[in-house]
Amino acid sequence: MNAIFNFNRAVLLVQRYFTERIYNELIFLSIMSFVFMLFRNNPVVIGITILLAGAFHAGKFFKEIHSTANGINYFMIPATQLEKITVSLFLSIVYYFAFALLAYFIGNLVGTGLNNLLANSHFLSADIKLFHTSPLKWVLFEDFQIRRVIFEGEKVANIPEYTSWIWLFFRIFLVTQSLFVLGGIYFKHNQIFKTILTLIVSGFAFLILWSIEMYLLIIRTESNVQLQWLPERYVAWQDMVAITSEVFCWLLIPFLWIVAYVRLTEKEI
Repeated sequence: MNAIFNFNRAVLLVQRYFTERIYNELIFLSIMSFVFMLFRNNPVVIGITILLAGAFHAGKFFKEIHSTANGINYFMIPATQLEKITVSLFLSIVYYFAFALLAYFIGNLVGTGLNNLLANSHFLSADIKLFHTSPLKWVLFEDFQIRRVIFEGEKVANIPEYTSWIWLFFRIFLVTQSLFVLGGIYFKHNQIFKTILTLIVSGFAFLILWSIEMYLLIIRTESNVQLQWLPERYVAWQDMVAITSEVFCWLLIPFLWIVAYVRLTEKEI
């Protein structure tokens, strides 16, 4: 028998999860579908809902390991820590994101169908149009425009770039969800609140770093305190931030998984 990772034991862990939480998952699915039904045409609200609900889902996932009685039962499960953390990441990230998309599909279909039904039935009165027929739209999969600023001599030009809402939120989700998985293991109490507080503090630290870098793009004249942009430096800084941020985020994700595995192993010891 493989003492490090066994696929059959991992499958049993997944079955245990659904056996114990199937009704909670159905309730969670209903609530998310209802929210998406109300805000089906607002991609920002949809994305924020996915992120916040994901934080709650991941934060509660490891709650039992911090309990004296339940923690013993969890660590007595015949599975290695690698199997437990792998299944936890699968359920918290892969499964949850698919779960959220399913809720979005249900909410969008039901919301659009119900809206058109009420619009065609002249709800309340034919003279009062509370509902208007609308086509079925999948705004989460639509592209939106990002304008990238460049300098051409003394002129400023905006180059339009396009990306999809789903790809944007998925990248943010991978980072934040990995953080909340780690926070669920690391913090004993108030895992969600403490993880959010850690994110805020880290955000301020990055803001200070960003401000220092921005200051390097301006010069101060000797006669007064007038500030002047240096376009060539701004372009270089913009490209540097875009590249380093992308690399940092993709390296941060597996790093958080490794730290979560180490922390889970320490909890068992």
